[in-house]
Amino acid sequence: MRHHPETELNGRVKNDETCPIGKRIQEVVCVVVCLLLMLVDLCLLIYHFESSSAAVLVMAGLAGIVTADFASGMLHWAADSWGSVDMPVLGKVSAS
Repeated sequence: MRHHPETELNGRVKNDETCPIGKRIQEVVCVVVCLLLMLVDLCLLIYHFESSSAAVLVMAGLAGIVTADFASGMLHWAADSWGSVDMPVLGKVSAS
């Protein structure tokens, strides 16, 4: 059985030993920026909310969830069907 190089036998991720500090900083910055953008989006939604458009908001949210799930499924299906680790550009990215 082949083990992923970033995990130990008990399944814990060894990020502290195998992950370079630059990658760790990038991850933290990305998470912080994502949380800040989500907070700004929530504030804008609350500020511009009208109770008369609640049904449209719920339907738009559900349509967005279904669309995102479908697009994600199509992408993964295409990668599983035609993708390969040996592809020049995306191969190594899709393997990680």
